Formats: sequence, C-alpha cells, structure tokens
Amino acid sequence: MAFTHPSGWRAPSGSVLKSSASSARVGGLAVLFSGPNEPDLQNEYFTSETDFGPRNGDGSPVMIHHGYPISDGLEAFAKVILPAAQVQRDTNGLFASTNLDLADPLQRAIYELVQGGALRWSSGSTPQLVQRASDGRLVRWFPAEFSLIPTPAEPRLPRIQPL
Repeated sequence: MAFTHPSGWRAPSGSVLKSSASSARVGGLAVLFSGPNEPDLQNEYFTSETDFGPRNGDGSPVMIHHGYPISDGLEAFAKVILPAAQVQRDTNGLFASTNLDLADPLQRAIYELVQGGALRWSSGSTPQLVQRASDGRLVRWFPAEFSLIPTPAEPRLPRIQPL
C-alpha cells in the first residue's frame, strides 16, 4: 500500500510521455482505507483521517514499479514517467487514473497488461512527507508518485481497469 522512497528522492529526469488522440484512460483504487486489524503487508494502514496533502496526490507523476526495475533486463521501464495521475478521494480511499497513449508501444503494452488484470496501483512518498503512528497507521502520507505495479504492499487493492 505504501512505498517510501529514500530521503532526497526525485522523479527520474526522463521525458514525460504525453497522451494523444488515441488514448485510453485506466484507473482504480490506489489507496484503501482500513484499520489496525487490516494492515497491509508492511504492517501499515491508511484511514479516512490520513493527511494526503492539499491535493490528495492529484497531479503526481505515474511511474512503473516506483522507478525501480521489476527484473533484470527491464531497467528502461524504471525511467518512464507516464502522464500525471488524476486522484479523487472517496469513502473507500483514493481513486487514481491516468491516460495511456495507445500510439506509443510501451503505453500500449501497459494497457494490454491492464486489460489482462496484471497491474494495481501503489502510492509512493518520501520520508519527510510521511508520519507514522506506533501501530502502523499512516498519519501523514503526501503521495510523491503513483506506480503501476504487479505486486503492491496492499493485496486487497482491485486491479486497474480500463475506464
């Protein structure tokens, strides 16, 4: 559910991929509100009281696997920054979406993974923007990025879907 980048982290300086007329919107629940009896795999949890900052992460970059290679040979994907996330808060958590340019081979491949149910969201932050309670509750979590990822720390998140 939550991924903390090392102190001083900045999004890669690679070019931002932009969307075109042949785009597809994808999205899903990116942050799930729960409680101390339902922590994620890192024993942390978000609540409706978590402070996500003034925009709830809206406009944050979208990355693949938090900017880290998923496996050997996939290092180039770690540098990709997709169009910014549009984030809305509701009673279940934060819903994130982005546009994928289907004319771009990489973004088309990502869209096909979404169609196959292979990806979920994960939010990332940096240490200075995070505050945790002793029981794992995330008191403050300002999203620095949202990532498309096959194995999030919160396995109860639904798969990203075409919208």
